[in-house]
Amino acid sequence: MRLREIPLELLRVEGSKVEIYGETDDFLPDEVELVLNLEYEKADGQPVQRTLVRKLRCFPAMVPPSGPTGTFTFRLEWIIDWTNEPDIREHFVKIKFTVRRVGARSVMPVRVMTPDTVGVVGIDITTHPALTRIMHHEFAVADGSAFDPSPLREYLKGLTIQQKQLLIRSALATDFPEGRLVVFVTLYKRSERRMYADWTDTSDGVIPNARFSVFFCRDNNKMKVRHPSTSPITLICHTEYLCVCLRNEPTINWLKPPPNSRNAPGMYNGRRPNEWLRKDTQAPVRFAIAALQPTSKVSSRGIWHAIYEYKSGQNIMPGNSLHGMINTRGCWMLFRNFNWPVKIREELYYIYRKIERTKGGKGAVKAALKTKACHQGVCYDFEPQTGSTHSSSYDKFISYDRNWAYLWFCHEIVGIKYYSDTDFWEKKKTVNDYKVAGREMLNKFPLSEAGKQPEYNLPEEASLSYHEFDHHHPNVTIGRSLFRENALGIKTASDFSKDMQSPLTRAQMVNSTWADVYFYKEANVNADDLSRNDVEEK
Repeated sequence: MRLREIPLELLRVEGSKVEIYGETDDFLPDEVELVLNLEYEKADGQPVQRTLVRKLRCFPAMVPPSGPTGTFTFRLEWIIDWTNEPDIREHFVKIKFTVRRVGARSVMPVRVMTPDTVGVVGIDITTHPALTRIMHHEFAVADGSAFDPSPLREYLKGLTIQQKQLLIRSALATDFPEGRLVVFVTLYKRSERRMYADWTDTSDGVIPNARFSVFFCRDNNKMKVRHPSTSPITLICHTEYLCVCLRNEPTINWLKPPPNSRNAPGMYNGRRPNEWLRKDTQAPVRFAIAALQPTSKVSSRGIWHAIYEYKSGQNIMPGNSLHGMINTRGCWMLFRNFNWPVKIREELYYIYRKIERTKGGKGAVKAALKTKACHQGVCYDFEPQTGSTHSSSYDKFISYDRNWAYLWFCHEIVGIKYYSDTDFWEKKKTVNDYKVAGREMLNKFPLSEAGKQPEYNLPEEASLSYHEFDHHHPNVTIGRSLFRENALGIKTASDFSKDMQSPLTRAQMVNSTWADVYFYKEANVNADDLSRNDVEEK
C-alpha cells in the first residue's frame, strides 16, 4: 500500500482516537462489538488480512440519520492500541470498520457512516545489516553476538502522538520525493552514561545528555533497495549517546535565552525552550543538518555537521559542529568513543583520561594497563612475539577498541564516500567491527580482522575506508561528487555546506541538508536550568 492511498485526515497512529459514526433501524445496547478488518503486507510483500474485535461503549450521536424516520444514529470511540498485537505495531495497516448486528429487535445490519476506513501508520525498525552494524556496539544480545532491537522498540513506545504525526507529514512532503531522513534529538536528565572521551584541553570527562534517532520517512511501503519495510516510517539509527555540548556559548545561549526575552535565540513564536521542546507540542520547530565541506581547517579529522534553523537558514551552533570519534573543546559528540570490554571499561577509561590524555607516555600507559586493567587474571598486558597474529594490548586499547560507528554512520546513512586510507590518528587498517559489544574479556586483537575490504563500498572507493582530509586519496575530488546513494538507496543531499558561519539559502537548505531535525526534551528535564553540569563528569 502507498501512503497516499488514504487521505491525510484519515491517517492515524497508535494512541490516537478514532470516532466512528453509524446508523441502524434499531436501538443498540450500551456495549457493541466493533469489527476491525485489517489489511497490510508482510516484509516479503505478501498481503495479510486479519479480523480483530473490540468491545466498545455505544453513544447516541447528535447527527441526523440518512434513512427514513425511525433510523437511529450512534457514535463509537476507539483508541488505537496494539498492546495485545505487537506484531501489528510496525506495519502500515488499512482498517475497514463494521459493527455486528446487535440490535434489540432487528437483524438488519448496522451501517458505519464515517469514517468507514482509516490507515494506521506504524514505525518499523531497520533490519538492514549496514545499518544495524552501526548500532550493534550499543544494543546487543546478552552474549554480544548480534544486534538487539528491543531497546529501540521501548524508545518508540515513548513517542507521542504528535511526534508520530510529524513523521507522517514528513513522509508525505513533496520537497524530497524519494523520502526524507528525520532526526529527533531528545534531551534527557543526567545519567551515569559516559562518552568515554574528554574535552581535549583538559582531562575532564564528558557525559551524554541526549538521544539521537534517525527515521526514514517516505511515501512508498518499501525502501528502494535491499531492505524490505512494511511501513512508510522506519527507525534506521538510534543512540543514547549524544552530547549536546553546554560548554560552548552559542549552544547555552540558544537553549537558555535571557528571561523575559521574546526575540533572542531559542525563542520560537514567543515560546521558551521548556515549551517548544515538549514532546507533545503542536508546533515543533524545524531545523536541518548539513555535512560541512571537508578542508584542512574544517572536517580535517572526519565529517563534521552543522544544524540550521529551517525558516531562517541560520546556523544554531556557529564555531562548533556535530561529530563523532574525536574529543572536543565544545562540539556536539555522537556515539561513545570506545568499545572496551565492559568488565574493565571504567578502569580503561581512567587510564585513557588520566594517563594517556595527559601525556603520561606510552610506558606509563602500558604499566597502568598491566596493573589496573585486569579481570579474573586476564590483564591488558599482552605483548606479541615476532610473527604473532595478534596485536598488543596497548594497540587494542588505543586503536582497535575504538568505536567506528560514526564512520559508518556518515557512509551508510548520510551517504558520503570514503576518500582516505588513513584514520584520524595517522594509522592504517584500524577500522573493524570485531566484538564491538565488549561482552568478552579479550586483551589482544586478531590482526586478521584489521584492514579488511570495507563492507558496502562502491567499486570506485576500492579499499578506502576513512574520511580524513589530510590524507585524502590523490585521485579523489573533495566536493559534491562524494555524495552517493546511502544504504537505503537515496541521496540524502547533493552538496556540502561550505562554511560554519554563513546561513543557508532556501535552495541550499534543500540541496545541502541531509535530514530535518527536531529537538525535544523528556518531561523531567528543565530546559531553563541546563548548564555545563549536564555534560561534565562529576
